[in-house]
Amino acid sequence: MSPLAFAETLLSTTLPESSIAERARSIHDNPLSHSRYVVQPNFGSIHPDDLDLLFSAYDREFFAGGFTSALNGGPLAPRDQSMGGLRMRE
Repeated sequence: MSPLAFAETLLSTTLPESSIAERARSIHDNPLSHSRYVVQPNFGSIHPDDLDLLFSAYDREFFAGGFTSALNGGPLAPRDQSMGGLRMRE
């Protein structure tokens, strides 16, 4: 899916609250069962591997892999983890 087609899909999609809650529960349990670093639900920091795990889980559960597809399997821009993953444009 092209980035433009994916953006159009994002803007036109709505989900019932029950579906959102079910998907969020699935994602919530994912790091606890698959991470070498997360040992409790309310963590204060996150390892880059776990950030990738969460990105993949959200992409799969809510966007049917659309972000990964739109990126053509390439990585996201480098993250500055001290800013919560946000990267400022210069």
